[in-house]
Amino acid sequence: MSDNDQRGDADAPEPFASIDEELADQLAKYKDVREEIQHLSASASSQDRTVTVTVGPGGAVQNIELQQQALRLGPERLAQTLITVIRKATAEVNQEMADLVQPIAPPGVDVMDMVNAHLPDVETDAPEEYLRKKGIRW
Repeated sequence: MSDNDQRGDADAPEPFASIDEELADQLAKYKDVREEIQHLSASASSQDRTVTVTVGPGGAVQNIELQQQALRLGPERLAQTLITVIRKATAEVNQEMADLVQPIAPPGVDVMDMVNAHLPDVETDAPEEYLRKKGIRW
């Protein structure tokens, strides 16, 4: 075996070096997106602006603001208003989350379709219908 044959192995590029670099780059992107998602929030208000809700990722309620007029709605109407506003804010934060994740998703994966598959339709599901589907009685 010549010196050239032995040296050739040492100088040859590692076969998985480019894959390692690509994986490290994807992992860094994933960590950045994960960090951004942790800081996402969205707020929504009722049409009359008497109820405002802020939610975080996944719809975790972070804040509820009620104007005095909201308390005059009565328990049933106030509950329906809260559900509607929470769902609107959740839809917004989920859209923001999907927009962040889509660029790092595998080709052909529609992140928003996946998110929407697990959420009620904010525009068409009435709050009382949503509660009924969840088995919650008034």
